[in-house]
Amino acid sequence: MPAACGGDPASDPSRGAGPSGFQANARQSDCEDWRAASPEQRLEIIAGVRSYAGSRIPEGRPAELSEEETYAFFQRSCARPFARKFKLYDTYVRAAAFGRLSDALRGD
Repeated sequence: MPAACGGDPASDPSRGAGPSGFQANARQSDCEDWRAASPEQRLEIIAGVRSYAGSRIPEGRPAELSEEETYAFFQRSCARPFARKFKLYDTYVRAAAFGRLSDALRGD
């Protein structure tokens, strides 16, 4: 149950906390957060986004990118100044869906 509804904030799959203590909120993190984060914090953001995206699929196999693909994708998509407020979760699910579509078109 979400923390706003009386649940435990630590159990929210949209939040990741790594060894550095950096809190990555998968639903709210944007490219500005990505650019300001250290490499370790970026991995925490990726873990939070991938976990949250996978938990949103009601049935079937979730469309997902590997950690390496996600890191490279965020590096590219957040490089442009106009992208600073792009939500990482939104861009991730779209990229993952297109990745799954291209797999299907190739017959993978």
